[in-house]
Amino acid sequence: MDRLFLTSLEGGSYSCKHCHAHLALAQDIISRDFYCRHGAAYLLKKVVDCKKT
Repeated sequence: MDRLFLTSLEGGSYSCKHCHAHLALAQDIISRDFYCRHGAAYLLKKVVDCKKT
């Protein structure tokens, strides 16, 4: 069974719109003009609280 460890980020951060877990700091944004197959997205240098699936 996997354990869930959440990191709390200080300052301006981005979080999941569903569970509100912190994902990345505003300073970690590389580009806001990034697109993936699901549409517009942010390209980030570093993220936290993400599990590989």
